[in-house]
Amino acid sequence: MVKTVPFCRGSCRPKKPAQSGYENYCKSCYKKKFPRKFSRLTAERYSHACELCGEKDLRTGAGVCKPCIKARSCSSCDEINMKKRAAHCKRCPAALFGSWSRGRGSRQARLARWCTKCFAPEQIASRLCEACSGKQQTLDAVGKECVRCKKTTSLADKHAICFKRTCRVRIRLCTRCVSLGQNSCSECFQKT
Repeated sequence: MVKTVPFCRGSCRPKKPAQSGYENYCKSCYKKKFPRKFSRLTAERYSHACELCGEKDLRTGAGVCKPCIKARSCSSCDEINMKKRAAHCKRCPAALFGSWSRGRGSRQARLARWCTKCFAPEQIASRLCEACSGKQQTLDAVGKECVRCKKTTSLADKHAICFKRTCRVRIRLCTRCVSLGQNSCSECFQKT
């Protein structure tokens, strides 16, 4: 059996598919034909605040706005974290200032990994979002200790590149060695 899509009963050309919330009209035809109903319908959608962030934005059937759904959904299984006090990423600047989606949206920080179906317990325990976790893995691949002083604590959040044009090796330094300047790998450092 072939499922047919009903088309708009209005006067739009070319015919658009009808939308269920607009009595088998497309949105633009419904707005022209029933302006009062349309204004009441849109006012009703925007009058209730989101259950998680409190913004008066377009809510879905679950009572949550679209930016919250985007910020709180698992990237793998699309499940949504509905906890009001969900753990936020401890490292990324989005956790401090709030992440924004397309210039508007919820003032909500990026959540740390939380989905028990998709992530291992040690990934959840790290309290990092997926972006920061990926950065940490690439930094750990460069090295887990400072190239100069061999410290494993207070490492810089970014890797450095050896300043010699012929070398250009990625290196990991601690915050004290970064402040000294002239980022060089151990081989280039011994040559100078």
